[in-house]
Amino acid sequence: MLFRSLLSAAAAVWLSTSLHAAEDGLQCIEENTGSVSRRICVPAQPGADVRVAPPETAAPVMTNGGRGLDFKLALPEPPAAIVVIPSRDLASVAPPASGQPAAAAIPSAPAAASPNPPTTEAAPQTMPPEVLQAALKRLKAGKRISDREADDVMAFYEARGFTPIWLDDGHWGRRAREARAVFAAAADDGMDPARYRTVAGFVPVGEPQWAALAAAEAQMTETALVYAREAANGRIRPSAVHPLITPRLQHPSADQVLAEIARAPDVAEALRAFQPPHPQFARLKAALADARANRPAIAAGEPIPDGPPLRVGMRDPRVPLIRERLGMGYDSTSVYDREVSVRVASLQRANGLPVNGAFTTQTRRVLAGEAPTPQEAEIAANMEFWRWMPRNLGVEHIFVNTPAFDMQVRRGGRTIHQTRIIVGKQETQTPFFSSDMDHVVVNPSWYIPPGILKREPKYLDPEYAAAHGYEIRTRGEHTSVRVPPSSSNALGYVKFMFPNDHAVYLHDTPNRGLFSARVRTLSNGCVRVENPMRLAAILFEREGVTEERFRRMQGGGERRMNLPRKMPVHLGYFTMVVGEDGVITRHPDVYGHAARLRQLLGMS
Repeated sequence: MLFRSLLSAAAAVWLSTSLHAAEDGLQCIEENTGSVSRRICVPAQPGADVRVAPPETAAPVMTNGGRGLDFKLALPEPPAAIVVIPSRDLASVAPPASGQPAAAAIPSAPAAASPNPPTTEAAPQTMPPEVLQAALKRLKAGKRISDREADDVMAFYEARGFTPIWLDDGHWGRRAREARAVFAAAADDGMDPARYRTVAGFVPVGEPQWAALAAAEAQMTETALVYAREAANGRIRPSAVHPLITPRLQHPSADQVLAEIARAPDVAEALRAFQPPHPQFARLKAALADARANRPAIAAGEPIPDGPPLRVGMRDPRVPLIRERLGMGYDSTSVYDREVSVRVASLQRANGLPVNGAFTTQTRRVLAGEAPTPQEAEIAANMEFWRWMPRNLGVEHIFVNTPAFDMQVRRGGRTIHQTRIIVGKQETQTPFFSSDMDHVVVNPSWYIPPGILKREPKYLDPEYAAAHGYEIRTRGEHTSVRVPPSSSNALGYVKFMFPNDHAVYLHDTPNRGLFSARVRTLSNGCVRVENPMRLAAILFEREGVTEERFRRMQGGGERRMNLPRKMPVHLGYFTMVVGEDGVITRHPDVYGHAARLRQLLGMS
């Protein structure tokens, strides 16, 4: 039987559930809330009925009619209560009288607090192992964790004799309460709390219903794994933003997550430890808290329906509602006049929207408090970018921020060298990844990339090659063009090599005047460094190779110099950088990666 909750005319219909036939003595309800899909099961009850209570219900409840267990489901706001009860008890949840709260007789409690009401009868201490095993097997039927993770969960519980880690004598135990508090506060870390909703609590009133308790235990474990994975690596697959974003993500394994939770004296601290450990991430989190705290107050009023953009002179029935929300007082006129446009422009300016005075969908969502402001969304996107960075950047490392056109050498948490860079054009973007630099080449040859040869076939012309000193080499069907070391070589006098699948590296350039450009998306994907000899000297300073010595090598034959220690190199993409003083520096979204990520996160 398929049914939907019917909310008020102003609210969207966004809870979809379906009640399935009994399986293994259970009745299962599937919940779909946009990006979240899960199945929750309760003991099968012959003659049971399903009701959907109105959104005024204080907390959603699913109950088996007092035959052993009541448990509340925390569903996305606005709450819509699913109530499963035996037919003989239907009168207890009859529709309320007009103006009265719905389902007032159903026990409820705030989902975040999960209080445990007093029990009327002590529940047995031990859950039958085979019941929990059966509930854990059903994790493979879902889509939130992989089959391999489900197998690891089963092995973890088997090793502990299928003893629950979340339940304690028929209640959520300490671990569950601490974890659920973290899930509820996920927005503080730029995450979506709706993705981590769980069964809220239990009210034992007789013999325990082990199947329902086991299903809740399995759901809680699944949710903890999803949270840990998304806290560590993000919710969006990097290549979905752009194919050239190829970080090596290290997903926390299921047994690692569960082992940390099982032994942690503070589960909240253990779960938060999966967030990126970088100082910049912590500063972005603080900036997000400030942005959310400083949101403009939203005036009360009727919801404003979505519709086409409104501009000065247009008539629309939404205009009186817009005036009321903007604090201009209710006016029955439907003309979108200049006074309204000026107030809308002020709202847009305060929230980082395009300031044009037009009432757009984005403006409507901000005015109604339905969406994060553009600043909040931008901060959250940059927090997601940090989830794609290695957790350990290295005590000493090179950090490239493409949108900032900036490269830094960092040592012990300090920047010891900083310089301007040139990055890839729109059609030949600089990728996002990390690798280890292992050698430097002085007076390098340049092998013209195949992409350039395809776009500029002149390099394959023997006469052109001879006139410019190029060498054309053909082996079978493969043709390459080599430019020997020279003052006009596109790589300049030094290149810095780190193995990667993109065939990019850092290098010098003979066109030094380009570093004065404000927007420096000018290369074929590699990173051109303004002061390469200084960088080379830093890499070899412990060996006594000075910047002056590197300059004396210029103009000679090609020479490879292996680094005494590999140097981590991180090519990142951050449009927001927060200083130690909390001041935010914004950089242009040169490739549109941040805009695309905000869209995938549902924030734009």
